[in-house]
Amino acid sequence: MSGFVLGTMCLVGLFCVAGSSRRHRRHCRNYSSHNDSANRTHRAVRRGFTVAAAEMVKRRLGVDSDQEDIVDHGLKDLFAAIREFRSILADSRPDFAAAFTDEVVDDGALDALFGVHDQELQRTRREIVSSLRQIHAVLTPEQRADAAAWLKEGRLM
Repeated sequence: MSGFVLGTMCLVGLFCVAGSSRRHRRHCRNYSSHNDSANRTHRAVRRGFTVAAAEMVKRRLGVDSDQEDIVDHGLKDLFAAIREFRSILADSRPDFAAAFTDEVVDDGALDALFGVHDQELQRTRREIVSSLRQIHAVLTPEQRADAAAWLKEGRLM
């Protein structure tokens, strides 16, 4: 009997917590300062993820202390290039929406927008290739074979 009462009280408490969280999210959606701090936290978590991913790659490859600085630099450049390209794509959403709002799609605006995307994609490719060359240069043949196998399978971590 006491187990039933305790379980019911826990369930009621869970519903109260879930309901208060939902009300909090709805209430705070209108306050930009809260959203800004949430965005800063999200960016910090993403940076933390890239650091953790880099550490996992180095551990799985068995990178020694002599190789570590160059691999760190290469991975940092690689993640930065990808992050910058993603931000450029995200920043172009209003321009894309503006080209779509009229009765007819604005081909000139889309061509200009995609031209910028093409240039940025070429720059990002160059930076990624440069980063991969840095990392490739310091790895041993066994480490390169392991990395190539992971890339081939699609699971680097």
